[in-house]
Amino acid sequence: MLITTIVMMIIGTNLALSLGMVGSLSIIRFRTAIKEPRDIAFLFWAVSLGLACGSEFYVAGVLGSVLIAVVLLAANLDLYDSVSFLLVVRGKEGELDLDGVQGAIKAKTRTAKLRMRSRSAGSDEVTFELRLKSKYEHDLVEAVRACAGVDSVNLVSYSGESIG
Repeated sequence: MLITTIVMMIIGTNLALSLGMVGSLSIIRFRTAIKEPRDIAFLFWAVSLGLACGSEFYVAGVLGSVLIAVVLLAANLDLYDSVSFLLVVRGKEGELDLDGVQGAIKAKTRTAKLRMRSRSAGSDEVTFELRLKSKYEHDLVEAVRACAGVDSVNLVSYSGESIG
């Protein structure tokens, strides 16, 4: 949206600039196989800068680029330095202290959601989706392992993507 605002300020009512912009965008869109939307945005940004320089709107190009760069840096800044994980806890049926496990998880994580609870012959299994700082992984596993009825604890890095 910021890039479009810059382009609209530059083009204004100039028919020649608008036709040039349409031509350059058609080359980018239909001649190049780009799969990532972020890559298309960077190309559109480069075209808008070229349009600004070519039509001598240097101030709009520089100020727009600075603003877009600040927005991109803020969007890529991870304020919490946290990583998503799946925590799978297994224990004997009826012996797994779910309240104790949830208490240990809440004490060591930013957010945690119970995603699955499974009971099969002789065993209970619970899966949590959680976010925590990557350097506290060991502390979390040890705290959960110390809970009553826990046989095994598996911590899996999770990106939220499905494969297949």
